[in-house]
Amino acid sequence: MPAGTTISVYTSDGQTLLYSYTTTATNTPFVTSGGVMNTGHVPFAQQPIYVSYSPTAIGTTTFN
Repeated sequence: MPAGTTISVYTSDGQTLLYSYTTTATNTPFVTSGGVMNTGHVPFAQQPIYVSYSPTAIGTTTFN
């Protein structure tokens, strides 16, 4: 992905912006195998985020 690209992540219904950032030469996503998304530190550096393992086998992530 070229530097200067804006990436925005929304809730599953597409209605609420969770976080957004612009890529740089050293901070750009890359393709990995599998279906898991690794956000890196960017969203955690922008706002408080709370991660819980409850409910069991599902978990929750709260963007505050």
